[in-house]
Amino acid sequence: MTYHVRMQFTPDGPAVEGTWANPDTALDRYREWVGSHGSLSEVKIVLAEETDDGRLYTLRTWTKEHGEEATAPRLLRIPDSPGSDRTSSAVE
Repeated sequence: MTYHVRMQFTPDGPAVEGTWANPDTALDRYREWVGSHGSLSEVKIVLAEETDDGRLYTLRTWTKEHGEEATAPRLLRIPDSPGSDRTSSAVE
């Protein structure tokens, strides 16, 4: 599995993303970004886990308005299967 941290400064705006194999490293980076940028009004910081089959699950989300939301993993992306007409999409 791999772990992703994504920080988006405005909805549909620029983002910074990192990927790590170690979940502790990803969580440390998530917390670091919350500490350094979490007070910005429109920032959204997400920690997600990608399974070996390409499914992406959100683990934690931070916004200034709601603070941290740590919930049961929520599916963000389903990988395309070969020969499928279906496209991947993010649910957020």
